[in-house]
Amino acid sequence: CLALAAAKVDWSDRNVADKHRKLQLDTCRQAYAENGDDPRIKVALATALRGVGDRPASIALLRAAIAQNDTEAMLDLFNDFNSFDRNPNTPDFIPRAEAEQALRRAAELGNPDAIWRLVAILSRGGPIKHDPAGARYWAKQALANPPKNVRPVDVQVAVGQLLSESDKADERQRGIDLLEPLAKAGRGDAQANLAVAIRNTDAVRARQLLESARGTYPGAAL
Repeated sequence: CLALAAAKVDWSDRNVADKHRKLQLDTCRQAYAENGDDPRIKVALATALRGVGDRPASIALLRAAIAQNDTEAMLDLFNDFNSFDRNPNTPDFIPRAEAEQALRRAAELGNPDAIWRLVAILSRGGPIKHDPAGARYWAKQALANPPKNVRPVDVQVAVGQLLSESDKADERQRGIDLLEPLAKAGRGDAQANLAVAIRNTDAVRARQLLESARGTYPGAAL
C-alpha cells in the first residue's frame, strides 16, 4: 500500500492511471483491514479514496490520522481543502479554520513541506491571511529544515529575500548576509534581491548587481 502510494505513475495515460488507482485502492483497503492503527496506511488509503471521488471517506481517514499527530495527514488535509473547497457557491467539506490549524500544527511539529507551504502562503496571502512577520518566522525555520523537493540554495535565496525586506534591522541584515555569498557566486536572483535590499544605502553597487543579474535571471532584475 505504502509503495503504491509513493510510486511514480504516468497519470496522462488513462489506462495506466485507472489500473494504478484500482490496485492502490484494493491494496490499501486490505492493508487498512489488517493494520488500521497505522496512520501512514490511513493517509495512503485516504489518497486512494480521493482518487476515485470519495472525499468524505478520505477526509474521515485524514482526521483519524491527524488525531495521531501524523503531519503528512495534516498537510494532506490542508491541500485537500485548498484544492477542492473555497468555492463560495458550495459548502466546504473541510472548514477553513480546520485546514489552517492542520497546516500550522504540521509546521509546528517540524514537517518541512508544511513549513515551506506556510512560508509561501503567509508571504503572499490566499487561504491564510497575508502575514509578512509570520512568513519571516517560518522562513528561518525552513533554513534549518528545508523541504525535500527544494534545493537548499533555492531556500536560501527565498529566505534571504524575505528577511531582507523586514523592517527589523537584525532580520534585514541576516537576509543580506544570506544573499551576499550567492550574489558573489553569480546567482542572478540573489543579485537582484540583494540590489533591492541595498539600493538606498549603496545605489552604485545595486545598479551593478542588477546589470549582472540580467544575464542569468532577467525576470528577477526587472
